[in-house]
This record gives sequence, structure tokens and C-alpha cells, in this order.
Amino acid sequence: MYRSFFKENNEVTLLVNPESFDIIDANEAACKYYGWTLEEIIGKQINHINALSNEEIQAEIKRAACENRSYFFFKHRLANGRTRDVEVYSGSMELNSQNLLYFIVHDITERKLAEEELRRKEMQLRTAQKIGHVGSWEIDLNSGNVDASEEAKRIYGLEDEQITLKRIQNMPLPEYRPVLDKAMNELLERNLPYDVEFRIRRQNDGIIRIIHSVAEYYAERNAVIGMIQDITEYKQSEKSLVEEASWRRILMEQSRDGIVIIDQNGKVFESNPRYAEMLGYSPEEMQMLHMWDWDIHYTREQLLEMLRLADNKGILHETRQRRKDGTLIDVEINANAAMFGERKLSFCVCRDITGRKQTEEELLNSKLAAEAASKSKDQFLATMSHELRTPLNSIIGFSDILLEEMFGNLNEKQKAYINNISKGGKHLLNLINDILDLSKVEAGEMKLDYEKFHVSRAVDEVKASIVPLAVKKEIHLDVKVDPQLGIIRADKTKFKQILYNLTSNAIKFTREKGEVTIEARRFGKLVQISVKDTGIGISKSDMDKLFQPFKQLNPYLTREHEGTGLGLALVKKFIEMHKGRIRVESKIGEGSIFTFVIPFDSKDHEQSRTKN
Repeated sequence: MYRSFFKENNEVTLLVNPESFDIIDANEAACKYYGWTLEEIIGKQINHINALSNEEIQAEIKRAACENRSYFFFKHRLANGRTRDVEVYSGSMELNSQNLLYFIVHDITERKLAEEELRRKEMQLRTAQKIGHVGSWEIDLNSGNVDASEEAKRIYGLEDEQITLKRIQNMPLPEYRPVLDKAMNELLERNLPYDVEFRIRRQNDGIIRIIHSVAEYYAERNAVIGMIQDITEYKQSEKSLVEEASWRRILMEQSRDGIVIIDQNGKVFESNPRYAEMLGYSPEEMQMLHMWDWDIHYTREQLLEMLRLADNKGILHETRQRRKDGTLIDVEINANAAMFGERKLSFCVCRDITGRKQTEEELLNSKLAAEAASKSKDQFLATMSHELRTPLNSIIGFSDILLEEMFGNLNEKQKAYINNISKGGKHLLNLINDILDLSKVEAGEMKLDYEKFHVSRAVDEVKASIVPLAVKKEIHLDVKVDPQLGIIRADKTKFKQILYNLTSNAIKFTREKGEVTIEARRFGKLVQISVKDTGIGISKSDMDKLFQPFKQLNPYLTREHEGTGLGLALVKKFIEMHKGRIRVESKIGEGSIFTFVIPFDSKDHEQSRTKN
């Protein structure tokens, strides 16, 4: 019995000591399989031929117990070092009053490879179906059972449910049921192609999808095998493409700009009616033209090279084109290139800008003429101002000498006349000085002389010089300076001139016994100065004229309150030169507030802005 079971057995069989796991015997099939002689194999531990680790062996033993099977899957090592997948059946037997283990070993390497290849192909099929939204199905007409792939179930929305013929038949929208039944009957009865397109309402989410299905009938199995594909996105894309083509055609035909498409040979591939109209050709004539037929700036070779180098980044340029009648038009071209299959096309949107170019040229000529006139005006003002200063200084000087009665006593009438001469001369000199300053600012010749000074002292100096004006009209002049304001760096002379002009204006337009307040405080990194009065106020309609040179707000006010119309214009210019700004708040009959701000360090602020 031992010989028939063991020695003469054609299956690979090993006899093992259950305590030491030493191999105590092997049949001829085992020696031949492993590549060892009987003497070499006897005495080896079973672990020597098992290529798995102890942990892997124990894990497989546990799996076998859980699955209630009497065989194990191991990897065995042969004498030549190669490993093979094996299926090992194990049992116990008694030989010569000794309990032993026997292992019957089946080589399953080829089977494992075949199973792995099958799994790989199934995975590829599942992946392909998932990517292509294609599912497969089979209906056994004898039993009515349905077998469907995972992707088919996903398409139907039946991933977690049992798929049945009734469920599938209920999924298409009702209006498609007759079409599907007819197609199936024609397949079964006349073997006509089953190729249908329909809509379903998915089982799990109720979403409507568009389905394409084809199938064949296998009479020998009495079964229908087919596939379904979710073509919803494809149909939507197809619809979008049709709509896009329609819109593109509308844009081409209705565009107010000329559109021309050029191929790589420089020939017109397509053009819209507007471009044909621009060049004076018929649409049929346009199809026969090349770029060099209308472009006057480039040679044929240059144009072909431009087409070769064109890409999808686009280029915007202006050129001139020749019409059919020989006249020239200015054209702005926005060109892009794109690949259509293996064909490269250049798309050009062409706008006739002949009118615009003419307008631009006229505007440029007008600008040059205005600049020339402005320059002449500035030169005239500067020259006349200098020429007028000399005699005015003489008039003012001699008037003051006469008023001091250095050449004899004057009667009251003489004093009044000479005083008017002096006063008028000084007013005219101030006007000339303002004109000179304004012309320098506008010509960019005025420079700021930066220095550090205390704001409070500069304000006090302005107050001291302007107090007589306030006293004369019995106006209360109040000054409020933040003691923490400290030192700033600016042009002190210009700063005082700004404040003097604003304060003198406030006094000028404030009635007797009114109030004028100067307030200075810190505002972040800025100095903020406000001059508030209780004067006549400014109307909203006059606000825009405030800082314009030679603009006076009201003829009546001009006669009542003398002025040049340049003071506020210079104030705004000087403030802006300090990189500051000014604003005005006013109400008719209640007064006005002029507020300006400049940086604590105007020079550093100017350098920082220039650097940035």
C-alpha cells in the first residue's frame, strides 16, 4: 500500500516529519520535479523548498482554514533556483507506527499565469468600458436572465441593485418603448441590425441620459448580446459644435469688421462680405486673391515668412492696403494662427481706420499748433512781465518818496492821488509776479527750494503779515496749531505763499466783524492745513472755476473785491509740486473751508514716487 500510494504515485509527493518538518522521503516524481536526487532531498526541511517567509506561510494556512479548504497555495523553490506556484494538499498517515505528514504538490504556475492574464484583460476591458462609457449586456431568452458589465450597470444607475429584464425595459422614456420593441422583434425574427438611440431616466438619480445601443442575436444560445454607450456628452458637444458653426457664420456675415482667413500659401481661404466690400471686390473675386494682391508694405516672400512664423498668441498691427480701384485705406489687423488637422490657417480681423487716422492726424496738428501758441504765450508773458517790472518799480519807488514829503509838503488831495498811484502800481506788480510764477510752473521751470522748518513758526509769520488786513475789517483771526506737529521739509517760501493767499482770500471775502480760522494738525504722514471763514461762500456752479487762471467767479464780486484770478491757481500748483492736494467745502452765505495736505517730507516723498 505504501508503495502504490507513495513510490508509484505519478504526482509529486513528499513525506515529512511533523515535528522537525524534515523531508524523510520523496517519490520519483518529486525528485524529477525539484531537480534533486533522493539522497539530496531527504533531510531537507520543508521550509527550504518553500520560497515564502514564515509569516506568509502562516497567513496562507489561516486563509485556508477560513475558507474551509484542505489545500494551500505556496511558492516552491527548485534546485536551479527558480520558483514555481504550487497547490499543496496535506494529510497525515501512519507508517511503521510513526505519524507522518504527506504533501501532494501540483504545479499551477501556468494556471496562475493564465488567471492573471485573464484578470488583466478583464481589468483592461472594464477600464476601456469606463473610459468610453461603453457597457456590455447579455439576455438569455430561455430564462430571461440578464448579465451586464459594471459599466452597463453604472450607465443604467443600477450599480447597487440586481439587474433584471423588467428593470431594463422600464428605464427608457415611454416614447422610445415602441421603437425599441420593434428593433428587438426585427432582430429576432428577421435578423435585421439592432442599432438604436434613445433616452433613459437613470434608476439611482433620475437624470436623463442619451443612450446608443447595438446588439446581435445568437441562435445557438438563444441569447442576445449587445453593448450600450452613454453618448450624452457627445450629443451635447455635437449640438454645441452645430450652434458654434452657426454663430461663427452669423459673425462672419454680420460683422462690421472685415474677416479674412489665409492659408499657408498666402491664398484667401475664406472672407466675409465686409472685407470684400472694404477692398472693393466681389466675394467670388476674393477667393482668387493672395495677400500680396492688396498689401503694399511687404513682398511676397516676406508675407509667406510671416505666415510661417505666425502662432496663436496673436498680433495687432496697422498697415495700408490697396483696393481694387487702386485707392489706399488704413487698416488695423488683429491676426491669429491655428492648426486645423494638419493645415495651418491665419485668421485676420481687419478694421478700416482711414477715418480714425485722418482724425488723429488733425488732432496731432491741432495739438502741435496749440503747444506752439502756448509756448508763444508763455514767452510773451515772460518778456512783457520783465519789461513792465522796471518802469513799475520806478513808479512805486517815486510814489513812496513823494508820500514821505521828502520834496515838500503835500495837500490832502495830492496825498490821495499819489497813494492811488502807489497802490495801483503795487497791485499791478503783484499781478506781474503772479503771471511770471504761473508761466514758470506751467513751463516746468519752477523749482522747489527744500528746507526744514517749524510749521508753527511759519504760520505765525503769515499771521503777523496778514493781521493788518484783519484788523482793518474788524475780523477775528484765530490760529490753532497742534503742538506735536513739529518740523517739516518743504519749500518754506511757497508754503507761506500758499497759506498767505488762502488766508488773505478768506479775509477779503468775509464781511466786517466776521471770523477766519487757521488750523494745522498732523494727518498720518501728512500735514493738514485748513483755512475757515464765515464769508459769502461759493456756489456749486463756481467750484470748477476756483483754481483756473484768470477766472473770477462773479463780476459783481470782482468789482467789490479786487483780485487777479491767479492766486488760487498758484496755490493749487504749489501744493501739487509738493505732492499734495487741496479740497474746498462751501455754502452760500455761511462761508468756506479750504483744506490742503502735503507730506511731512515732500522731497523724500517725491524721490520715492519717482523711484517707484
